[in-house]
Amino acid sequence: TTGSMSVVEAVNKVKPAVVTVSTKSIVSGVFGQQEQQSGVGSGFIIDKEGSIITNYHVVQGASTVKVILSN
Repeated sequence: TTGSMSVVEAVNKVKPAVVTVSTKSIVSGVFGQQEQQSGVGSGFIIDKEGSIITNYHVVQGASTVKVILSN
């Protein structure tokens, strides 16, 4: 009656906008050799054009970035 949502309702409303951000980077190993490193983080679709916002450390130094949608 107050117009507020429960936590479950709020989560269900924003869930389609949440994405997984998967990255691959090339880093120097212990002995100077090149190694591939994988990372993962999250992001949010913020507009109808599909722009995604995430934290810089998720994509910093990445050579490949893959976005996985909730569906």
